[in-house]
Amino acid sequence: QKVREMRNAAARTRVEKMERTEEIRATLVNLFEDRIVCADCGRKLYFHRKRVDKRKDGAWYAFYECSSSVKRGNLCTPHYTRQDKLEADVLAAIQLQVKAALNYDKLLAKLRNSEGERSIRDQQNALITSLNLKLSGVSKKRTRLYEDFTEGILDEEEYAFAKKAYDEQYADLSRRLDEAVQRKVKFAEAMSEDNKWLTLMKSVSGAEKLSQELVDESVELVKVHEGGSIELVMKYGDIYALTVQSIKEVQEAM
Repeated sequence: QKVREMRNAAARTRVEKMERTEEIRATLVNLFEDRIVCADCGRKLYFHRKRVDKRKDGAWYAFYECSSSVKRGNLCTPHYTRQDKLEADVLAAIQLQVKAALNYDKLLAKLRNSEGERSIRDQQNALITSLNLKLSGVSKKRTRLYEDFTEGILDEEEYAFAKKAYDEQYADLSRRLDEAVQRKVKFAEAMSEDNKWLTLMKSVSGAEKLSQELVDESVELVKVHEGGSIELVMKYGDIYALTVQSIKEVQEAM
């Protein structure tokens, strides 16, 4: 009964503290839930709120700390960073990407349907056509090989040896064809007016303050390094890299 009374008293105290600090906690919100990790150990960072001093009217602040350091026997260093600094760094990184995207958007507008783009598309189509013809040729050879075997022109050992060589050729050509088709698809996606990375960056180009909506739309992951520096992984980052590479290829082909 005494233990129950102590537990109930502790629960009431906690509820009272939560009620008193509700307004403060509402201003210190973790915008990076499930999106922030330690750059070294890969584990998530905990979000903490803390009062600057113990006075009733003392100011509050929030910070992030590596969970390995807190809960796993100091397996990692804290990677401590304050919430206000982190949010400012993330916003600056997003704005930097937006600036780059707007420049690439103008450049892409000039490169679309250019001689360089047409040249690359022609090369891609020619390669795919060539690989399809070669695949068809190997397929016909395999068919004739089997016919020679059934007619007794080749014995079983000769057939097995030749079939293995043709199967290897066919597998290699199929792999190269898949890669060529994927390159064509990705190139078209990067050069398209519907480029997902550019569309995203233009949609957040007016952002002057970090919000939950902005983070949800644009941030894939935040990696915090020792000392508080960050590495920001944006959504559609793969398309960003593809866009840069495609622009380079078009420029070189002009």
